[in-house]
Amino acid sequence: TIKRKQGIIVTNGNTALDSAKLALQRTPSNKIKKFFRKKYVLFTFHRKENLFNKKRLHRIVQIVEEILRRGFIVVWPIHTNTVFELKERGIWQAIVELKRKFPFVTSYLLDYVDFMHAVSHSQFVASDSGGLQTETFALNTPMLILREVIEQDIGIGQTAYLSKLDMKRVAWFLDSYRTLHRDKPITSRPSDVVVDFLSNT
Repeated sequence: TIKRKQGIIVTNGNTALDSAKLALQRTPSNKIKKFFRKKYVLFTFHRKENLFNKKRLHRIVQIVEEILRRGFIVVWPIHTNTVFELKERGIWQAIVELKRKFPFVTSYLLDYVDFMHAVSHSQFVASDSGGLQTETFALNTPMLILREVIEQDIGIGQTAYLSKLDMKRVAWFLDSYRTLHRDKPITSRPSDVVVDFLSNT
């Protein structure tokens, strides 16, 4: 049944909850499969609030260095605008140095199927992405949010933890991420609501 509230269709969730799970039904490429048996972290950030703030950029570099020092492989499918801004602000050389010292893998952006498999098989995700906040909740994967504040609370207290770019909070997450998980199954199917609505209009 389609629910309406003041003329708006209520889907009871983000369709990303469905798309993330559907992606896992597709076969990933060999280039991402090679990481599945390794202890890796999926890392990515692209928000202007971070890219245009040099202090925040330094904190994010500190965070990824701490993750690497904890013995994780870090896999970073990197946005081209992120590389540009890091070079513009003199931060890219610090990334190059980390790549020399640690198992820090940068790559082109992955397609959605590979990306969701990478999320699912990772130890955890470290990112500033709001979309990933929803997708990690769908896939029950812990996420360290690389932001100071957020607009949505999906996953918070379950799969997601807000770092506030604070190293003490980061340390807590790295010690405790295995305890973060959804407290109950997702039963809603937002995409079904959308399809039902479109089929009946």
